[in-house]
Amino acid sequence: MDNLSKVKKYFIAAVYMLLVFMMLYLNQDGFFLGGFGIVYAYLFGLALIGWAMLSFLINPQLNKGILVVRQVFILCLPYLLTLLYSFFIWAWKLSDFSNITRGFFYVFYQLIAFAAVGASYYLLGKNAVWYFWAMMAAVNIWRVGMVILQDGFGSFWTDFVLLLTSFGNVTGETIKHLELHDANFAVFEFLIFIFAYFKKIPCRWPVMILTAFLALVGLKRIAFAGILLALLIIGISRIVKKEYLKYFCYIVAGLLCVMGIAYLIIVRTGLLEIFLDKAEVNSLGRTDLYRYIEQYYDFGLTYIGNGLGYVSRLLGNMSEEAKTALSASGYTPGELHNDFLRILIDIGIPGFGIWIYSFVFGRLRSMLRDENYQTAVMLLAGVAYLFATYMTDNTYYYYQTNFVFAMIVMWSSIADFEYG
Repeated sequence: MDNLSKVKKYFIAAVYMLLVFMMLYLNQDGFFLGGFGIVYAYLFGLALIGWAMLSFLINPQLNKGILVVRQVFILCLPYLLTLLYSFFIWAWKLSDFSNITRGFFYVFYQLIAFAAVGASYYLLGKNAVWYFWAMMAAVNIWRVGMVILQDGFGSFWTDFVLLLTSFGNVTGETIKHLELHDANFAVFEFLIFIFAYFKKIPCRWPVMILTAFLALVGLKRIAFAGILLALLIIGISRIVKKEYLKYFCYIVAGLLCVMGIAYLIIVRTGLLEIFLDKAEVNSLGRTDLYRYIEQYYDFGLTYIGNGLGYVSRLLGNMSEEAKTALSASGYTPGELHNDFLRILIDIGIPGFGIWIYSFVFGRLRSMLRDENYQTAVMLLAGVAYLFATYMTDNTYYYYQTNFVFAMIVMWSSIADFEYG
């Protein structure tokens, strides 16, 4: 590689890292335009997509472009199908414009995340994952540093130790400043990639230790469960013979779908509340919220839903009386904290069936068709992690969490393409 090519390569990497840093740093900030809330992170994601498209027009890498577009489409599939299903529901029920736009943009923002990852790999190849990791680490280190400057290292360390020793049950005031759910779940998610490809990672021990520290600073108990489930899938896949890997992947996919459906049944029948009460686990008002929202949906095949965004609007319009009652049990009004239930209420039983099949099997079949087993296993590991978080949180529409999901799933295909 000549000097001019090296300068071009470093310049592209520097510009990319600047865009990613700003995208992650401004992930919670935005502005209103024409009544619509726009988060700055989405604009930087669009900038990456535009840059990749311009690069393709100037110097097209056709095979690489086809690979990236295909991978992005596979990841977008469940979002696109549920959006299409919602359009029929909105038309059938003559839904008001605010409900339609809310559901549409929820999906659109995630499509930006997936496409921006594709753009990243098109522009920088397999090394894009490390440029992204460096900026994700830098943003989180910056936030930790700002908290330490504000409250002092002693306060930070005391609260950090308290967080770990209580396994996330007690969160001090200093650590609460670092509770940025999207960023916290994304850092945890990256650990799956590090453990899966540990031997291929440059400076692997410092990378793992730093990522683990940043994950623990924003400790999420459900993320631990997701990590363990993901690593279990990866670990077992390593001892399965290659000729049986396809069957292993389909079995795991089936179990993940059963897990999602079973969780809905457990919630609806009240078994979750009974279990948590016996285990003396504080749900922070979640079970009370699930009981409250039962009046708005049916658990039967004839329930077709109200379209994406319905639950969010429903909770936004909750009466003050209901808010007060739920707040007394620890719930902070805003979100449902159960993405499986959110999707079911939004698009009904038929829509939920379409969603969970496309989310797992639709994506998996496309990857297994090319015998890309490593990517398929990473997909299942990533889905397992996400499904765990869907049980108690709102990660389905978390931009940064979905960005990292696409990053760790697509990497193997891009690396295989570059290695030939």
